[in-house]
Amino acid sequence: MANADLMIGGRLRCSYKRITFVLCAGNLVVALYMLQLVVGPLYFQTSTTTTTTTTNSSLHGPFQQQEEISKNEDLKWLQESNDLRRAVLPVRLMDRIKEIESETELEISKSQSASAARQKVALELAQQLQHLKLTNNKSNQRGWLGGTGLEEWRKRMLDGVEKQEHTKPKEEQANGAYL
Repeated sequence: MANADLMIGGRLRCSYKRITFVLCAGNLVVALYMLQLVVGPLYFQTSTTTTTTTTNSSLHGPFQQQEEISKNEDLKWLQESNDLRRAVLPVRLMDRIKEIESETELEISKSQSASAARQKVALELAQQLQHLKLTNNKSNQRGWLGGTGLEEWRKRMLDGVEKQEHTKPKEEQANGAYL
């Protein structure tokens, strides 16, 4: 179907290839025109500024004065627009934002210093606990080898219980003899 021919009015023969070619050529022309519109002012502006600087020295009289007046008006207009822009800016809001940022920076630095102090205290406590564990382990080892206060108390209690057991049968015999 790509080679199908169209008859318009019985005289004009157009194929799909020819119509596609015409459309692509038209798109190309439009793209070049749009490119010229975008790039053209930049080229002409730079070329006119170089030519006006060379011709300004040769201009005398009313043309030079008219250019100076337009430059002064442009400068005034720019100054007024800058003043209006500054008047519209939310200065109080921006100042408050800066204050809040400085406050948060202070709070962050305080919290960091506090956390550093907490870490230091936690490290000291951990070292003390480790030292206590070591000393506790040594005392436990001594208890198994030679005896600690708890071990001595246990021995005394066992000795006391054994003495009571030895004395009970004698008392029972003595109580039974009286009956």
